[in-house]
Amino acid sequence: MEDKPKRTSEGQHIRCKAAVCRKPGEPLSIEEIIVAPPMPREARIRIICTSLCHSDVTFWKLQDPPAIFPRILGHEAIGVVESVGENVTEVTKGDVVMPIFLPDCGECIDCKSSKSNFCSKFPFKVSPWMPRYATSRFTDLKGEIIHHFLFISSFSEYTVVDIANLNKIIDPKIPPSMACLFSCGVSTGSNLFSLMTDGGADYCFECVGMASLVHEAYASCRKVFPSLSPSQSVQQNTSLHCHT
Repeated sequence: MEDKPKRTSEGQHIRCKAAVCRKPGEPLSIEEIIVAPPMPREARIRIICTSLCHSDVTFWKLQDPPAIFPRILGHEAIGVVESVGENVTEVTKGDVVMPIFLPDCGECIDCKSSKSNFCSKFPFKVSPWMPRYATSRFTDLKGEIIHHFLFISSFSEYTVVDIANLNKIIDPKIPPSMACLFSCGVSTGSNLFSLMTDGGADYCFECVGMASLVHEAYASCRKVFPSLSPSQSVQQNTSLHCHT
């Protein structure tokens, strides 16, 4: 008896569940959607863990542009590559990856520099589309387009991400529930002070989370002084007085 060939979803549309935001401030709708195959320089990934960021809440409630509906929110996640589009060599099927909303094309002057994490080829914007083609990979079962969020849209069992927004996890033993936090909380503050000159100047900044604070303290500043009001704790968003 011959073995039957294994079914594969590569190159096919996938039907899966997602939490869809259809109206501002209303409960997310758990529904079945269609996820298209990845186009060149894109990868389709199966989400294994995603976390909630306050930015998701902000855009869930937002009524004015750049708000757009229906949309799949979520941008802090860990996933496994299900398939890749043409000309993708950075990751392959089965790789554990972390999508990041700040792209790294690896080609522009900013991405090649150690002093910036803001890509000039794919500038950051709250776009409802994929970055290279300005199209969506999501539709509902009626064929209506569902929009993307921050190039990630992780509140779905499957999503499609541009390769410029993917990082391969070197150590897959890192718990996904911890690793997914690096998607936003760490990258947001990375290289915050990189443009400072060594002139003994003082600066005051707002950081999102302690990870960004610690990174910049080690990377750029001689002295870092947290500024807390009586009602704040060090776990909350903290103003930093930084002496370079």
